[in-house]
Amino acid sequence: MAIAGLAACLLLSVSGTATGATAPSPAAAAAAPTPIIVAVGDSYISGEGARWAGNVESLLNNQYAYVKYGSVTKDNVYWDTPTGEKIRGCHRSRVSPITWVPKYRVVNLACSGARTSTTPAKIGVDFYQPPADWKVRKANPDKGQALQLQEFAAKNKAAKFVIVVSVGGNDLPFFTIVQSCVKHFDGDRKKCADDATLAKYLTPQALSALQDKLVTAYSNVQEAMANAGVSPENYIIAAQLYPRILPNPQSTRSVTSTYRYDEGRATRGWKGGCPFFDSDSTWAMDTVLDALDAQVVSAVNESRAFGAAWWGSAPKAVIVNPTTALQGHRLCQTGTSPASKTKPAMQGAGTAMEWITQIRAGSPGESLHPNFWGQRVLGRCLQVVVAERWRSTSGAVYQYNCPQINT
Repeated sequence: MAIAGLAACLLLSVSGTATGATAPSPAAAAAAPTPIIVAVGDSYISGEGARWAGNVESLLNNQYAYVKYGSVTKDNVYWDTPTGEKIRGCHRSRVSPITWVPKYRVVNLACSGARTSTTPAKIGVDFYQPPADWKVRKANPDKGQALQLQEFAAKNKAAKFVIVVSVGGNDLPFFTIVQSCVKHFDGDRKKCADDATLAKYLTPQALSALQDKLVTAYSNVQEAMANAGVSPENYIIAAQLYPRILPNPQSTRSVTSTYRYDEGRATRGWKGGCPFFDSDSTWAMDTVLDALDAQVVSAVNESRAFGAAWWGSAPKAVIVNPTTALQGHRLCQTGTSPASKTKPAMQGAGTAMEWITQIRAGSPGESLHPNFWGQRVLGRCLQVVVAERWRSTSGAVYQYNCPQINT
């Protein structure tokens, strides 16, 4: 589907009325409940990493890299209740991508570290119900995200929903692969792309198993809405793919980027917090994430076919592709700068900053995630997607490629 210019789409998302559309009567508008945007899945939609707005070359400069946006600070950015986190470690950020979509009620059910199904440590996109003796069993004490979605939607079934899903990275597992790359860089200096122990994650059998898990997760979202009594025409599933967070210097793609540091441990590793070889970085961005995204796209289509067969119809769906959205501001990318006293990260709309958090020993969970500026850019992309998808009369899945967007 052709997408209108970015400015026009952003204007549409604010005005809420498409060109040529008939505006609802004042009475109808007053009666319509506020639409709801819901985040489901993992850290790339929960808002992990938003405590930072830039990176530093010295820990002494950390104070210049923290987020400070209105009442949002480094101390409360992950609070989803007035006094703290409802589920500790889920890091449901107050500036996550869904919070930048105007005129929507925001509900963040996502959890950093989540997989397609619940583990003892993290809730997945399923209907997990914690047992009464969860402490004895050392089980997860919180309900699965699909069950939470179902219960919430049942209480708000008159509203329209946009459900933004990001899941699959931890099932792959992407960060296990990345950690191996870091260990090789800091240790034996071998290339992780040549590590035979990592190849098992990218075999046809492994990727097929991953796709099955993803089909189940996306089907669970549809089942939750059906159980809640929300008809498919009243909600949209927006499947967010994974942004490219590292430079890809050796890529043959049309969009490439380079590091501002050489491949030395002291420079790229300790100073920049981006301990990856050019070849490994390119492999992770162009091969590993491409394989992951392909499974997501296939799973969305397959789950919708399942939904149509089971419930008679399927919701509208869109693939949100942020592959190039952070281009120019990837971790340690040439042209970016570290935060410092003379260049605070929150100054100048983040135009000189990296939009990805560097690898930090003290906060590994935040590493390699979009920071405040990155979250804001992903949110700008969702603004366009939400406005355009509601205008469409087509039920087919289409993909929206997020452009490079300034903060």
